[in-house]
Amino acid sequence: LADKIVVLRGGRVEQVGSPMQLYDDPDNRFVAGFIGSPSMNFFAGTVEAGGVRVAGLGGRHVETHVDLPAHGSEVTVGLRPGHLKIDPAAATHEVDLTEALGGVSYVYLIANNGDRIVLEAHENDPLPQGGRVGVTLAPADTYLFDASSGLRLR
Repeated sequence: LADKIVVLRGGRVEQVGSPMQLYDDPDNRFVAGFIGSPSMNFFAGTVEAGGVRVAGLGGRHVETHVDLPAHGSEVTVGLRPGHLKIDPAAATHEVDLTEALGGVSYVYLIANNGDRIVLEAHENDPLPQGGRVGVTLAPADTYLFDASSGLRLR
């Protein structure tokens, strides 16, 4: 494996760093989606007091401490599949498919608004297709990007 990666888009350098630096601290949406498998989930969000309202996460308000644009502005919310967890008590998402790969499974969900989500699960029992679950997350694992430029909000 490389100890340094240069991520290019259209002949332009987007970011340079070690694989883990790019994974943990992407400068923009392109790098965040390019590094990691499965790739990062992206959702439309609307800025509210102290955070962002995300329809694709069941209308959840995600608190944040980053500098946000004005109230009502649109942002893009990014979450890695490994940072999301199943909440069997909620019913905000439909199970589309569970891909069991041994020690890990990838669960593909469809939100009530139609957004698609991939999450990494470590349970051995696959979720039934068509079943309803929710998702939980830690706000610290949430990445926010400017909706128009794609630049990371910090």
